[in-house]
Amino acid sequence: MRYLLPSILQDRMGCIPCSGKVKIRNGLCKLWSTTVSDAE
Repeated sequence: MRYLLPSILQDRMGCIPCSGKVKIRNGLCKLWSTTVSDAE
């Protein structure tokens, strides 16, 4: 499953983009889609 969240929401959730993934506070990483790198 891929998660698509606005950068603002991402910042509020305290998520950190890491290697095309989203690092959550718990330290887990979820698949990230439509990132600046992916767009280009």
